[in-house]
Parts: sequence; structure tokens; C-alpha cells
Amino acid sequence: MSRVFYRIFIVLFCVVFLFSVFEITKIFLFRHDEKETIVHLTEIRGAVPEKPAVSSVEPHTERKTEYPTEKKTDIPVFTPKNEEQNTVQHIENRRSMQNIFEMNSDCFGWISISDTNISYPVMHTPYNSQKYLHRDFYGNDSYSGVPFLDYRCCEQSDNLIVYGHHMNDGTMFADLCNYTERNYFDNHLEILWENRKETAYFQVFAVAVVSCYDDWYLFTDASTDEHYNAEIEYLMKKSLYHTENIPQNRQQLLTLSTCTNADEDGRIIVAAVKN
Repeated sequence: MSRVFYRIFIVLFCVVFLFSVFEITKIFLFRHDEKETIVHLTEIRGAVPEKPAVSSVEPHTERKTEYPTEKKTDIPVFTPKNEEQNTVQHIENRRSMQNIFEMNSDCFGWISISDTNISYPVMHTPYNSQKYLHRDFYGNDSYSGVPFLDYRCCEQSDNLIVYGHHMNDGTMFADLCNYTERNYFDNHLEILWENRKETAYFQVFAVAVVSCYDDWYLFTDASTDEHYNAEIEYLMKKSLYHTENIPQNRQQLLTLSTCTNADEDGRIIVAAVKN
């Protein structure tokens, strides 16, 4: 009997082992295809448009937040050459983005943060809120999905909320968790947001670790100026940092959200205001 049980054990072990190998291989191939898809889309999109050079201001001090100054020389000054180069680059980039939009009408825009892994298309499906949670740009099954805009949002929303997975290999929105480090925060303040109508820059003003049930996720549009200001005050109370770059006069906001991986319901939000 012992030999019979031993053989059954060996057979079961082999079956489990082979199944595990199959699943791991399948995941590996899925992730490889997902990365290839993003690489292909990035190539179509072309180079990330560079913001025009600013005279007398270092990149990390352009914001009037932690390090305010009264010097008039802090006003951006662009040379004609820089303006011409930026205009050409902007036109080329808009054409590239148009190609992306034509490939999938669900594509709402593209989001990127310099010196991070974050550079992805952003999908929007008001009729199916989580369509791209586990689908790639082409609609195929995907572990990492594609960042997507909250279904309640539109181009004019006061708060554009974008969700993305926190992948263990550092892709998608995993880099958002680095914003809990002050040095990282100070050096990654600018977010480039491109949609069908414009190319805009948003500046990070708040970072908070919250629950997935946090009230901030309920805020996409303010009914009044008072409502808008109250939402900003609410977030600043939760923010890890306190800056002087506080949104005013109903400036449009951009909120990036991902899991913290420390808690099943834990989320990190990086909120930015349109320049």
C-alpha cells in the first residue's frame, strides 16, 4: 500500500509542478507581450515633448512652493530659437498622438513623468468603468492593464482621476509610491498630460496615503468655488507635505492613484494642479 501511495504522491507532485511551470510561463509571456505593446505605442508616439528651457530658474525650483522668491528674473524667458524648436516638436508630437487616438478611440490621452517608468496611454470608457483594468491597449487579456480615467470624468472636469496598477516589476504606476520620499517628491513635481485638444503641464502639490474608500475619490467636479476650496483643504490635511503651491480659482487638478501593496485597501494618491 505504501508504494501505491508513494506513486500517487509522485504523480500528484508532477502534475502540480508542471501546472505551476505552465502558469509561470504563461504569466511571463503575458508580461512580455504587455511590455512589447507599450514599447510599440511609445515608438509611435515618439519622443516626449520637452518643456521650453527657462532662463535663470533651475528645473526643480520653477514652482513657487517650498522655495518662493521675489526676484523678477524668475519669470520664464524664452529665446526665439527655443520657441521655434518647441513649436516644431509640439506639432510633431500632436501628429504622433493623433495616430495613437486613431488606433483606439478609447484612448483619452497620454501621461508621463520625466525620469520615471510612467509614460503610458490613458484610456476612458464611461460605459464600462474598469474595461482596461485587465486589458491591454488592444483589448486583449492583460495582468497590468492600462491606466484609465475615472468614468465620471471628462476633459473639463475639475479633478481628473487616473488609476493604474502597482506592478512588482516597477511598471505602470508603481513609481507613485516613491513620492513618499521627500527628495523624490522634490525632483518629480511635473506631470505631462496630453489629450486630444492640448498638451498641458501639471505640478504636484499633494501626496497622501489613503483608503480606496477615501472621499477624495468622490470628487471629480465642484458645484461651487466653496466646494472646490473645501476639497483642496481636505486633501492638504492628509498630504505628507505642505507647500505653497495650493490650487486656486478652480484650477484643473490631476490625481494619479495606485495601490500601496502594504494594505489591501491602501492607496497612494499624487495630486497635481494645472500650470
